[in-house]
Amino acid sequence: MLFPSDLTGAEWEILAPLLPPDLFPPITTVQHYLYRWSAIGVWKSISHALLLMAREAAGREASPSAGVINS
Repeated sequence: MLFPSDLTGAEWEILAPLLPPDLFPPITTVQHYLYRWSAIGVWKSISHALLLMAREAAGREASPSAGVINS
């Protein structure tokens, strides 16, 4: 059964190199890795890498040269 949140093959090709190797064992083990990866910043690193890739794909510099703060 496919879910709207399922990744396509192309999306997995982008994410796979960013994830530590894992064969997805029982759910408790997966949960352990989820919590560990969250604690050590793996998800934050993935998010940042995807942001840089999206900016470059849009023809922009990977890192913004300026920021705007609106209060």
